[in-house]
Amino acid sequence: MDCFSYSSGTLCCENVTAESVVTEVGTPLYLYSTRTIRHQFQAIKSAFCDRGIEPLVCYSVKANSNLAILSIFLEMGSGFDVVSLAELRRVIEVTGDLSRTVHAGVAKGDDEIALSLEERVMILNVESRGELERVSRIAGNLGCEAPVALRVNPSVDAGAHEYIRTGRLGDKFGIPLAEIDDAIAAVDNLPAVSLRGLHVHVGSQITDPQPHSQGARTLLDIIDRNGARTGSCDWIDIGGGFAAHYRGEEPLPVAAYAEAIAPLFAGRPQRLIVEPGRFIMANAGVLLTRVVEMKRSGERTLVICDAGMNDLLRPALYQAWHRIVPVTGDGTSAAEGISDVVGPLCESGDFLGLSRDLPGVSCGDLLAVHGAGAYGASMASNYNSRPRAAEVLVDGDRWRLVRRRETYDDLVRIERELS
Repeated sequence: MDCFSYSSGTLCCENVTAESVVTEVGTPLYLYSTRTIRHQFQAIKSAFCDRGIEPLVCYSVKANSNLAILSIFLEMGSGFDVVSLAELRRVIEVTGDLSRTVHAGVAKGDDEIALSLEERVMILNVESRGELERVSRIAGNLGCEAPVALRVNPSVDAGAHEYIRTGRLGDKFGIPLAEIDDAIAAVDNLPAVSLRGLHVHVGSQITDPQPHSQGARTLLDIIDRNGARTGSCDWIDIGGGFAAHYRGEEPLPVAAYAEAIAPLFAGRPQRLIVEPGRFIMANAGVLLTRVVEMKRSGERTLVICDAGMNDLLRPALYQAWHRIVPVTGDGTSAAEGISDVVGPLCESGDFLGLSRDLPGVSCGDLLAVHGAGAYGASMASNYNSRPRAAEVLVDGDRWRLVRRRETYDDLVRIERELS
């Protein structure tokens, strides 16, 4: 579900035309729909609640970490999943505390762990025996008890792109399944640590519920066979990875995931945590870009835009497919020759979409790249010294700038300071 549609021949986000925003803000521009965010959040929560399980939904901040976006999740009662010191600070700035926050990440620094504990994080996910010992030492120095969950690597291949599979043996994430019982036993011998849960995350853009249910079963089996050692485990965190629609109807409805997972928790004392990011945010945003130039190269038409892989890295990094449509028209395609939609960077891999049939696009036209609300702005860079795009949030018939476009002065300020 998204709230982008055509009215009177122009693309609208909810009740705001894309063209009207571009007129004031320019391009490239990320445009987000509040209504879509709210709908998708409620969809995943209701899917489980309707089957007798009330999950704690912890939004995955890495998908889109804009403070205004985080504020929407706070208003909806969401928890948060963070994976870095800066994400941790963003959540603290928005919420004032970490009482509904899961702190993950494979390379937490001591300062990051200390801040998390000082702000009374709900759960600190631990990725290795070495990290477990560091957490114990830091908590002891702070005079507190660290509420930890052990991340399990279940040796599950969830499919999807090679770079977003995270649950296979040999991946950098989690404690191997063969070593998890020993890690649980080690908690008993460490001061200032309390085992509050187990965590698994097998990958991203998972279109089949089976890997999620297999991961949940693995964690519940670990709890059952460890008896009293896991008696304090209140939480089972199955991570995120629920798929978004990019091309057609690839993923099953979110209810299919809930149907596979919820029965496993019937009659059990442990609560379920889910960490959606892409599922909520992907189709809540589009990237608006202007066609700067067009030219022919052999049999191909090159549509050269002012947005590129510095703004949306997914096509180049993951060979990801994003629907690209003109802002004016009706959003349909007409076979007028194959076009490659490319960006301005000095890279052959700088493209937004290849081999596309587009209507009669010409220089100066606006294009909308759909499915860009997740892992778009959050993965953007300043490659070729290009300032990052502005971000705008729409709510009904109102819109507001939630991140201004960077300037050259922004880029060089931290270098000038050292001159």
